[in-house]
Amino acid sequence: MKARGFFKNVWLMLLAAALIAVLPASAGAFKGEITVPIIYDATGPNSAGDLPLQKIRLGLNEWWNANRGGIAGYKVILKGVDFSYDMSKCMTLYKGFMAEKMPAVIISASGPAAMIKPMANKSKTVTIMAPTADVCYLNKDQKESYIFSCLPMYFDIYRTFIDYIMEVDWPKQGKKGKPVIGGFNADASFGKEVDRGLKMTCEKYGLTYVPTWCKFGITEASSQVAILKEAKCDYVIGMQLTNESMVLEKESSRMDFHPQFLLHGPHEPTAVKDGYAINAWGYNFAGGQDTPGGKTALELWKKYAPEQTPPILQWAYGFMIPLYTCMGRVIEKQGLKALTGENIKAELEKIKDEDLTQGLTAPWTYTQRDHSGPQAIKYQKCLDKEGNLYTTDWIPLPNKTPEQLTEEYYKK
Repeated sequence: MKARGFFKNVWLMLLAAALIAVLPASAGAFKGEITVPIIYDATGPNSAGDLPLQKIRLGLNEWWNANRGGIAGYKVILKGVDFSYDMSKCMTLYKGFMAEKMPAVIISASGPAAMIKPMANKSKTVTIMAPTADVCYLNKDQKESYIFSCLPMYFDIYRTFIDYIMEVDWPKQGKKGKPVIGGFNADASFGKEVDRGLKMTCEKYGLTYVPTWCKFGITEASSQVAILKEAKCDYVIGMQLTNESMVLEKESSRMDFHPQFLLHGPHEPTAVKDGYAINAWGYNFAGGQDTPGGKTALELWKKYAPEQTPPILQWAYGFMIPLYTCMGRVIEKQGLKALTGENIKAELEKIKDEDLTQGLTAPWTYTQRDHSGPQAIKYQKCLDKEGNLYTTDWIPLPNKTPEQLTEEYYKK
């Protein structure tokens, strides 16, 4: 009997050891912690979009620890700090993280990119940012960059939307003539890039393009709406901060102007309910909601930011998933001590046509000279006031010429 009890105890001990071996690190067996700093806007002109986004990012981080065992068995601590969309404050915070020798930093913006880029390259700090030419591409004389984009290039996304309008949406509506395209862009580098892409593509189709501009932190947009309404714009497209897009939508509703919008950030909820905000998201995260990755994303949205439209999920996934994946690959191959910006960059640039998000997004590709990530997008159009959506198939982004893979092309 004693022998039987002894063997039973040994068997139970072996079973327990086996369970510990296969359970994710979230069960309490983390090897340690890894901090990933994120600089975001909690109190500045982009706070309306960045605060709910930060909720999603924190939720995704929590999910990653619980379901993926952290980064190679190390619990991820997402350290958020507010920069109030102040570029000098962003620089100060970034320098602090450089002094701490953080191998990777997330910046939830693209505005500081031109200033951050030389610092990131000198310190070899991998930095994930929102897409602009400074983020996605190198200048002609550069050999490498440590800045990576969380999404495809805005320039490509918005010019592709003109193709979608002309080839699909306008013919489907059965309207005569050609649509009039309005622009509403921030008076900043990312807005100017988008304006250039819209103008070029409208010229290709012989369309009238009516540009308008906005400063950061606007509280009204009556003059812009008056211009767009007078021109009878059928679509209004542009890149600005979320706060400004919401101001435009509210002002348009007040002035009885109802075009179809493709703007930056989650649509102002009342605009969607009014039925005129097209909710046409030209980003790669529109769609894929019936995939394993999409189902997880929707769970996170319902839990952390149900007051926003689901496309907000695109940003959280884009900022975090490629980075976390490649940090894990470095540790698995070389150990924790090898977790440097240089090694993380090398792993990111090995990603080629890879599904990083379990079907939620188009496959990702990074190369040494192209850090723009996914190269296909979808559009979602709000069909009615109940929020029912029409979603396109994947639309490949246009192939880029060697010139279009340089910063200089977008700054002419």
